[in-house]
Amino acid sequence: KRGLQYIVVQGFIIEKAANQWIANFWFPQNYHYAQSGALGTRSGYRWTIRNNTIRKAKTIGFDWGVEGGYAGHPVDNEGTNQSDPAKYGDHTVENNIFERNEVSGVQGYCAFGTFKYNLIQDNGGLGCGGAENAAFKSHGYNGTFEGNVFRRNSVGLPIWFDGESGAVHLTRNVVLVDTCCDVQAIFFELGAGPVVADNNIFIGIGEGNSAGVVAQDHSGANLGHNLITKFNGAAVDLHGLTGSQ
Repeated sequence: KRGLQYIVVQGFIIEKAANQWIANFWFPQNYHYAQSGALGTRSGYRWTIRNNTIRKAKTIGFDWGVEGGYAGHPVDNEGTNQSDPAKYGDHTVENNIFERNEVSGVQGYCAFGTFKYNLIQDNGGLGCGGAENAAFKSHGYNGTFEGNVFRRNSVGLPIWFDGESGAVHLTRNVVLVDTCCDVQAIFFELGAGPVVADNNIFIGIGEGNSAGVVAQDHSGANLGHNLITKFNGAAVDLHGLTGSQ
C-alpha cells in the first residue's frame, strides 16, 4: 500500500530483490519503470529507516520517494492504481549500510528529509544504461545530508542531486571515487539552492580529467571548509546553463 505514515524500519538485513531498472523512467510511456528498491517508502510520510543492511538487489537497494508516475498512468509498481497521497517524504534515513546492489544503493524521486551516517559501498557492476547511474541519485531533494561515507562504488557518480528543490545542508561526508571511474564526487543539476556544503572530504582517483564538485544548470551553491583532492580537473566546476528544464 502506498502513502503509509510514520513507519519505522529498524535492524533488518534485506537482500536479493529481483527489481527492474529505471532507464528513462521520467518519460510518460515508461511509467512502468518507476523506482522500486529492495526496500521502498512507497510515497509514505515521515518514515524512519535506521540500522539496516540493504544489499544484493538486482538494481536499486533503497528508494524513498514517490517512485515516479504521470497523470493518467498508474504510478505504483503493483499496478493497483493507487493515487498519490496528499503528504509524502520528510523521512529520516540513518546508520544504514547500502552495499553490493548491482546498480544503485539509493534512489529517490521527490525524496527529501534527513540522510545521515550511512555507509554506501560496493554498488554497481550490472552496466545498466540511462541517466540515473549513481550510488545515490535523488530528484527534488532538500534536507540534511550528513556524515555519510561513499566508497568502492563502480556504478558511476557517487552522489547526484538532480532537480534539487530547496535548502540542502551537505556536511561532514566522505566520498572516495572508485578507481574504475573518472567522475566527479558530487553533481548538482537543475536546482536553485540554497546549498551549503561544508567540512566534507572528496577524494578522486589521481588521474583523468574530472572535477571534484560540479554544478550544471544550478545556482545558490555555497562551499566552504571542504577538502577536495586528487582530481585532475578543477576542484570545483560551476557550469552555466545548457537549456535543460
